[in-house]
Amino acid sequence: MPAYADYFSDRTTAMELMSAGKFQEAADAFLKLGKSNNDIQQADALANAASCLQQMQRQSEAMEVAGKIRSEPMAMACRIDLLQKGRQWEELLKLAGAQDFTVWPEKLICPAFMACGQAHAALRQPEAAEADFLRAEASTLSPDLKARAWMCIAENTADPQKALDTYAKACELAPGGGSLQRARYARVKLLIDRKAWDQALAEVAQLEKEQNKDPYWICTTQLAYGDIYEKQGKPALESYRKAAAVPKAPDELVKAANAKISALGNH
Repeated sequence: MPAYADYFSDRTTAMELMSAGKFQEAADAFLKLGKSNNDIQQADALANAASCLQQMQRQSEAMEVAGKIRSEPMAMACRIDLLQKGRQWEELLKLAGAQDFTVWPEKLICPAFMACGQAHAALRQPEAAEADFLRAEASTLSPDLKARAWMCIAENTADPQKALDTYAKACELAPGGGSLQRARYARVKLLIDRKAWDQALAEVAQLEKEQNKDPYWICTTQLAYGDIYEKQGKPALESYRKAAAVPKAPDELVKAANAKISALGNH
């Protein structure tokens, strides 16, 4: 039985404090909830308390709170997450090196390997990073997480063809949250770099189908068309005008489109 019958309502209140930036009040509320006798509730509450402490630049206290989580895998996962957010890469790898992620609860394995991959990448250790990202990909059935792993591999390779192929693997999984569009657009840029115009246009056309009525991607798609046409010496002005006219498009994209319009209009 949990220590608090109103755990979920009290958690909602604590989350609202956290969202409002009232980190000390939120931390106090989560620490109180962390007295729960339910291991999952206790881990959730203390992880959130630790996150609040980290937001207040109290990293050592945050790590101490994470260590009080009764479930050892959850405690270690929380500590790894704190180190990842704090960009303490060497400390993260030292802590992770003593762990066997494969015996952890399934939902914790992929994020742990991803964190290690990010740490190796940040420390300019590409082979170790790729090995961890591959382990992350193999440890989950989630298309979104698998796609994220493939995208990390693509982002950390110096081989353009490998990046192109790896982004394609992410696209095949049709991940959500904008990941599909980011992977698709990454392929567009790589194809533009190698002047593979027909392939780039085909990829942009696919992005246009996948833009999901998001003003950012609608505008980006038109900018990409304009970029390809301009680099080929073909009329690009109409594409840039379409980009500039996208309702609710981000200011920086509209500004970029208008700059292109101005530059082309002066020729």
